[in-house]
Amino acid sequence: MQLDDKVIFDGAVRLNLPPRLRSIGYVPQDLALFPHLKVRANLVYGYRPTLIENELFMLGHVAEVMEIVPLLERDVTKLSGGEPQRVAFARAILSAPRLLLLDEPMSSLDSRLKKRLFRFFCAFATNFEFHSFM
Repeated sequence: MQLDDKVIFDGAVRLNLPPRLRSIGYVPQDLALFPHLKVRANLVYGYRPTLIENELFMLGHVAEVMEIVPLLERDVTKLSGGEPQRVAFARAILSAPRLLLLDEPMSSLDSRLKKRLFRFFCAFATNFEFHSFM
């Protein structure tokens, strides 16, 4: 199996690239946020800005688009409504993935934010593949 020109798994030669090197982002239905960390710490988990060449994947930009700037110092256990989903989205995007897997990605977001996120995804569609399994 390969993603772009990078082989991520080949059973014949016993190659199995570690998940952190696969360039795949994932937002599970249960969001999988770290409850003991604040929003900012959840966002930067796995974030390596020195490896990111596209400013679309920078923390400030992603936080602004996801409308979570005011939430950065909040405990994730204190988030409500669609806020946890926006944090989970942002964390996946900040890894600058080449492939983004989303499980019911926008189920708890209002229609205004859904439209905004769709435009955001289209803005950097050339940077990764977008597959939504609903």
